[in-house]
Amino acid sequence: MRGRSNNPLDPTANPDYPFNALNEGSALLGVRLDTELEERLANVARSQGRSKSDIARDAVRRYVELHDEAFRAEARRQSERAAARDDGADWAFFDRVEAEDGRWR
Repeated sequence: MRGRSNNPLDPTANPDYPFNALNEGSALLGVRLDTELEERLANVARSQGRSKSDIARDAVRRYVELHDEAFRAEARRQSERAAARDDGADWAFFDRVEAEDGRWR
């Protein structure tokens, strides 16, 4: 059995690192950025002492949480609206079909 590398750039050097590509549950996403945006991202990363990947991961997480929550809120709103108007009209078609041939249900 070979020993672990002491090279910090070796992905097997620290398998406990939370965003190690060898950990289960992680995925690699390649993103093309225009030169200006990449330079700005690099400057922000340097000023915060973070990696560009860490900042991008955080930005994607926030974007998904915002839009996922908006989607769920709209679904809840539509469900509540439909429940409030439950006057049986939704079943009128099915009742008519059943009355006509009795095979629907």
